[in-house]
Amino acid sequence: MICQYCGTQLKEGVKFCHVCGNAVEAMEPVEIDFLQHVDFELQPTVVESKENCIPPEYEPLSAWSFFWLRILFAIPVVGLVFLIIFSCSSGNLSRRSFARSYWCGLLICGIVAAAILSIYLLVMIVVADAYSLYY
Repeated sequence: MICQYCGTQLKEGVKFCHVCGNAVEAMEPVEIDFLQHVDFELQPTVVESKENCIPPEYEPLSAWSFFWLRILFAIPVVGLVFLIIFSCSSGNLSRRSFARSYWCGLLICGIVAAAILSIYLLVMIVVADAYSLYY
């Protein structure tokens, strides 16, 4: 049985609808065709051009853009200037994120290089002390 007022499926023998509270005694069984409530009009999907979908600051970079940015950042002085500019700019967020990740890579390389240099210097000091004991 189905409630006439709200369309809720009810158990047989109930006197009131548990959703809307209306009396069920005088109701006649009602069959609802659910397909009549569904809109089957199929509209063609219009895909907007790329320029209309994504604002320029959120547009993703291509693989070639990443490649050329890595080449640019590898140039000693000019690359450092562009790296600073791109890290602080608000133009393209993908380019800014890539520049900031490049800074993180440089920081990790610097820490690893400092650790290797420290170990090398400690080893050289130990070797020099051992050498001075024998001569």
